Amino acid sequence: MYERLLAIKEENHSTNPDIGLVIPIAHYNEDGSLSDIDSSDFPNGAIFVSKGFLNIDQLFKNDEIFILNEYFDRGEEDWKNNSRLQKHYTLGSKADKIDRHLFIPVLNISLPDKASGFIDYPYEIPNNLFFIENGEFVYGPFKATKQNDSWLLTPLTTPSPLQLNTDFIAKIEKNKLIENNLLENIRIKGTVKSFIRNLKDISVIHFQQIDYISDVKLINYFTRNNFGKGKNNLLGKTEAQRLSQGIEDYAKKNKAMSNNERFDRLRNLLSEFLDKSDYGSEIINEFLAETRDGRIYLDTYFANNRDQLLKEKNDELEKSFQSKKEVLKNDLKEIEKHILAKKEELTNSIKEIEIEKIKAQLRIEEIKKQSDEDAHTELLKKQKELTEQNSKIEKSIIENKKIVDEFNIAHEQINEFNTLDKEIEYLKRRKQEIETDNRLIENALKTQEAMLESSQLPDKLAEISALTSILRGEKRKSVRKEPATFKINCSEIELDKENRADYINYLTQVFSSDGGRNFTPDEIANLVICMSQSFMTILSGPPGTGKTSTVIRMAKHMQLTDDDIKSHNTNFLNIAVGRAWVSGRDILGFYNSLKDTYQPSRTGLYDFLRNEKNNDFFKMVLLDEANLSSMEHYWSDFLGMCDPEGVNRLIDTGIPEQSERYFSIPGNLRFLSTINNDSTTEKLSPRLIDRVPVITMAHNNNYKTIPTQSLDFAGALPFESMDNAFNISSSEASFTQEEETALESIVNILSRPLNRTSSVNISQRKVNAMRRYCHTANEIGMMRAAPLDYAINQHILPLIEGYGSSFKERLTDLEQQLSEYGFTLSKSTLTNIINHGDIYGDSYSYF
Repeated sequence: MYERLLAIKEENHSTNPDIGLVIPIAHYNEDGSLSDIDSSDFPNGAIFVSKGFLNIDQLFKNDEIFILNEYFDRGEEDWKNNSRLQKHYTLGSKADKIDRHLFIPVLNISLPDKASGFIDYPYEIPNNLFFIENGEFVYGPFKATKQNDSWLLTPLTTPSPLQLNTDFIAKIEKNKLIENNLLENIRIKGTVKSFIRNLKDISVIHFQQIDYISDVKLINYFTRNNFGKGKNNLLGKTEAQRLSQGIEDYAKKNKAMSNNERFDRLRNLLSEFLDKSDYGSEIINEFLAETRDGRIYLDTYFANNRDQLLKEKNDELEKSFQSKKEVLKNDLKEIEKHILAKKEELTNSIKEIEIEKIKAQLRIEEIKKQSDEDAHTELLKKQKELTEQNSKIEKSIIENKKIVDEFNIAHEQINEFNTLDKEIEYLKRRKQEIETDNRLIENALKTQEAMLESSQLPDKLAEISALTSILRGEKRKSVRKEPATFKINCSEIELDKENRADYINYLTQVFSSDGGRNFTPDEIANLVICMSQSFMTILSGPPGTGKTSTVIRMAKHMQLTDDDIKSHNTNFLNIAVGRAWVSGRDILGFYNSLKDTYQPSRTGLYDFLRNEKNNDFFKMVLLDEANLSSMEHYWSDFLGMCDPEGVNRLIDTGIPEQSERYFSIPGNLRFLSTINNDSTTEKLSPRLIDRVPVITMAHNNNYKTIPTQSLDFAGALPFESMDNAFNISSSEASFTQEEETALESIVNILSRPLNRTSSVNISQRKVNAMRRYCHTANEIGMMRAAPLDYAINQHILPLIEGYGSSFKERLTDLEQQLSEYGFTLSKSTLTNIINHGDIYGDSYSYF
């Protein structure tokens, strides 16, 4: 937590209105002083508001300063590579308003017109208190009101610490404010703005009071001094002259007001009204004619000068009448001239109509005189013209048909080109498939060469002999050979919940000493927990990251196999998945009804599962390059066993004999699969991803981690002790309160509805798997990273599949949330998904 700040809000561009940014502008110290913001304090210029930004947006206007009482360090360094992320975060509830007498803005604008109070200013002015800097002085306080395109500035009417008279402002020397350290300069969005630190402190400085009452308020002021209230009809100019004389008499009787500035302004106002047409008549009317005392004064004045006023008014009306009479006479003469001109135009038009009528009658007579022969000649001429037009149209049709035929030929050529293009693409894919098959054949050839050099060659020859007998039709009860017994050396130390952390350290140490890829204790613990709790665990990553070797090394260090990893007589089976596997017969085998026998596949999985030797220990199957074919197809017999309710499912061999038709899968069996993500592989189905964890393996950083080891677990451990140490049922497992809250917010971000994009739904199956994982990892208590970080990375993020800018917004919100919770592993994976999607046309996927 850090000290207080002065801050302003930033406009919110997020789809979530409750998160946003605030911009710090100064450190607000305990003694009320300010300190400048250093660029290293807030490298990306803002503080992230993770919750409650809507409260800040409603309380404060743009560029309005407020106090931020607390803010916190996120503890991450991702902001160094991404300018969208911030080093610090806070909550909306930590923002408070500043006292109305603190940090009063000082604007560098012109003073408003004293008569009207208006000023032309194109920018926003604070609607609370502010001062105006003009020359060497500071004036105020003012308050502003927007009226159309102008601002009305008026002196403060409410009491203030300056104790100013009503409608008065203070005129303060700017140098005195600086000398007393009362003027503060703060940089806001690159612009330095001035503020008066505390209005109460100005009272100790000598300043001048200036009367800044407007003309309208001036009239209202004298209205309160027995000149009346309200509105009435306007006064005429003659009455205003006499009213001005009455004002002079009033001033002589009240000598105390004769030297008053406001009374002088009132007399000038009347004088200006008399000099400039009707300007000010409304003010004069409000000043005297609408008040009770004013009406008494005017009535008395009218009674004493009645004859003179009536005479002048009659003369004025007579002049006005004569003037209007002359205007009407002139208008009447113009109208009469216009009528005569229109009559003349009408007469000429009638004459022209008569002439045209006579011409039309003559033309009709000429037409009647035409003979039938002339009419026939005209008809033949028209027919010839139509025939010529028809010929032109037929020629045009023939030319257009040729153009259409040429277009159709070009279109067919384009289609042939597209067909060739598709055929090229097919041949490219076929080439890749052939190359893949070639690699598999080469691997099989190497295996056969190794077999010929192996000491087990006699056993293989005996097996071939048996198969030859079957092909000849000789009756055999079974082709399955009883495997030789592989002797497992048990560990002398019994594994339990008390020493399971020592077992993790033991595996970390032996992994670091066998010449292969090194692993941290966190990574070993993650692999052991996933392998113990999940029927299948998938290792994903680019080539060369050690996926296959990691599984083989794990089997060796768990004493499940000997040095000859190709041997089928151990508790470890390495299966190289082939291209175009489509069913269980490719990985297990099938019942041959013609030979009346079950023919296992060459993978050896059938014999491996039927071998009941060493069932007290782990039995591990590696599916190498598992997605060369669709796993949901060839592994369909085992897919339902990933769920707790399907763990006891039986495998149907199809053998008619009921005693041999079904066999069960031992509970100590675990599948580990390695996959690549390129054009030669199949995409994992959502049904499979929902049932298994996907561990991502990146290229090794060549770190060397050798933890302190207290126990040597050399030898194999019983499966029951491994299961008790690293597995737990979903009904017994539980999240911590922090994990429950974090997971709920993450699931909400992924599942909430957004326009023009899909949701990422998290099933209860996934939640249960994550609960079991976190419960076990928390009990072990040795992982430096948060267990929920690992769980999200391998259970939730593989479900991400979507496209478009709206889906990217969902992922960006999730990235910010992961950063806030400190889930560095998941955040790094999600950042790679976003960056990869930006490159490939807004298509975002884990794989």
